[in-house]
Amino acid sequence: MNDATTATGLRGLLSGLRSNGDRRRPADVFRGLSPRDLLNALDNERRRLVIVHMDAPDYQGIDLGELATRLAAYEQDTDRECIRAQARKRVYIALYQAHLPVLLDCDIIRETEYGLYLKGVNFGQAAGLLADAYRFAGVEMPEVPA
Repeated sequence: MNDATTATGLRGLLSGLRSNGDRRRPADVFRGLSPRDLLNALDNERRRLVIVHMDAPDYQGIDLGELATRLAAYEQDTDRECIRAQARKRVYIALYQAHLPVLLDCDIIRETEYGLYLKGVNFGQAAGLLADAYRFAGVEMPEVPA
């Protein structure tokens, strides 16, 4: 799925909060996370993949290196063992510099003192909205290699 399809689905869902009789404001639904911040956080495919990966029922936390390897494997459509160092490094740097800080700032994820990334206080709302956006767009959620 491309970024435009998912972003359109997300915007449609957020605007639909009021159109189907729900009198709550989006900020009330997402515990202080503004719709703009939420859309910004979910507007990038790599950030969505982080959330999809972390939404597994048995998720216990992951370090940045392993997360980069798994996302690179997904993006290259190959096994983790087949990922070249350059592809992994490219994803690692993008996650570290651009994507994880956005998710951390929105409290969608949190980082432990040991460098593991866990679900944050707004994770459930973001993951739920993302699942709804995929359904709204009529496509299946991606599966990030475990």
